[in-house]
Amino acid sequence: MKGSNILIVGAGVFGASAALELALRGHAVTLADSGPLPHPRASSTDISKMVRADYGGDLFYTRLARESIAGWRRWNAESSQSLYHEDGFLILAGQEMQPGGFEYESRELMHSLGQRVEPMGGGRLRERFPAWSSSDFPDGYLNPAAGWAASANVVEWLLGRTGKAGVVLREGETMQALLMSGSQVEGIRTDSETEFAPTP
Repeated sequence: MKGSNILIVGAGVFGASAALELALRGHAVTLADSGPLPHPRASSTDISKMVRADYGGDLFYTRLARESIAGWRRWNAESSQSLYHEDGFLILAGQEMQPGGFEYESRELMHSLGQRVEPMGGGRLRERFPAWSSSDFPDGYLNPAAGWAASANVVEWLLGRTGKAGVVLREGETMQALLMSGSQVEGIRTDSETEFAPTP
């Protein structure tokens, strides 16, 4: 493999996705984790993760979130399962949405980016989602470009992809100390006294 060797400690969603991306870019990557993988108590693998792009008037974060939704759709197409369930995101307001409010600014930004949303005012909420009170929430909208991710399945699938991409997975290795050279980290020492150090 061309490129530098890289060591990543922690094979949750961030470690696994970083290892996969780096390997696909031509780097030789080792991914170390104490396991088991996916870990049932990890923050990466709780029941589900909400995926949305509604963030008030924050254009930067909204664009970033919309890019991630496109990425989720690609992963769904590449996998044999639905990692991302796109069933929408409901935004409700306790009064008529007003400029400056989170709900209003989120809707307006969606409109400006060409994203259609379904209005939930005027009794529409009661028709579409009868469990919610239209008297308590007289205004709002449904953004269909949103949903949730089956997070443990995502991590498991990512780890499978990293292996196919050439990432070396060291499961059962608990990091005990960093290997330092001055102020530079050069590797790790594990509980089995094994040392892993990327080579330039």
